[in-house]
Amino acid sequence: CEKLKELEETGLGVAEIENRPKDNGSIGRHLEAAVGILENNRRGPDCQKAEVELKTKKKGSTARTSLLCAEPTWVHPEIKNMRTAVAKYKNETGRMNIVVTSRKNSHGFWIAVEDAQIMMYHDGVALCYWDKTALLQRANEKLVNMALTFVEDEVNISRSDLYEGFKENEFLNLLNSGKMTVEFRAADYNGVKKFKNRGTAFRLLPTHIKTLYNTTRIV
Repeated sequence: CEKLKELEETGLGVAEIENRPKDNGSIGRHLEAAVGILENNRRGPDCQKAEVELKTKKKGSTARTSLLCAEPTWVHPEIKNMRTAVAKYKNETGRMNIVVTSRKNSHGFWIAVEDAQIMMYHDGVALCYWDKTALLQRANEKLVNMALTFVEDEVNISRSDLYEGFKENEFLNLLNSGKMTVEFRAADYNGVKKFKNRGTAFRLLPTHIKTLYNTTRIV
């Protein structure tokens, strides 16, 4: 948090991430480089010593924030893994960009928070599930505390909000209410490019993140 406060005054500088394109994750990688964190996909928070997960957002952006990624267990008889799921549900460009909530979407997909699992359905048929205990354990490890940093022009920090004291019951409540989305981001590109899975993300609007935590403060 002290480093984030310092960067508010100095800006992120011109840290370069070698051999990486400018994409939706470039600002986050820029911030991690500025605070001295190597790019990672660890289960726990980015700042392990302080137990703080770092998230970035362009100032004024209304996009959802990815909280964590977790792959489901497939139960549909025609689907064995994400590759076969993409083959069944991809669009004309070879991408399976499916966004689901607890409310059935226009394509007939939805999720339901059940006793032991979070189930995903399509037209009434069970497709896959996440074990509730395992998912909440992952969330508790990853999201124990969070710093959400708003950035202008990919260099200047507008402000950083620190959320402390993760509440797992609210994670389930936000899923159950439809405010949290589950987004599949895999593609086989119809064979033109290599298969890629960017991770199945649980995402939330920044305005709802404070609901997940006991306290919120600006650092």
